[in-house]
Amino acid sequence: MKEKIKIKTLSNENFEDIINIQKNDGFKHIYYLNENRLSELIKRGEVFYGIYSDSSLVGFTSIDIEIRAKLHFLSIDKKYQGKGYATLLMKKIIEELKLRDIKQLFFYVEKNSPHEAFLKTQGFSKVGFYVNRFGDGWDADIYELKIEK
Repeated sequence: MKEKIKIKTLSNENFEDIINIQKNDGFKHIYYLNENRLSELIKRGEVFYGIYSDSSLVGFTSIDIEIRAKLHFLSIDKKYQGKGYATLLMKKIIEELKLRDIKQLFFYVEKNSPHEAFLKTQGFSKVGFYVNRFGDGWDADIYELKIEK
């Protein structure tokens, strides 16, 4: 039987699942999400999208949209990585940004992160760096995706 894949907007009802996905994505994060941080992000307008395989949440992403957009999180449960889920989430985000006439999407990524290779496959280009972006000694590379209609 073929799995059913669905992408939905997430809310505070999904906080526990979001936290568990990030803990189980196999990456070392500078900080881990908690319910208070998720509440703050949603209150200020950040939008979280989850990708489901059958009825199980297997990954999520979030975007902070202003004049331009910033990809804030991208996390897929380790068991589901390499199967196209992150690519489907990226397509969803790009669709949403096109509807809002947003022309750029940025993502700050820890230097030497495995995410960098994925971003390049999605059409992102490295456009700069940010010293101490994630704390003392935790620099970031800045990636940009130009969005065309």
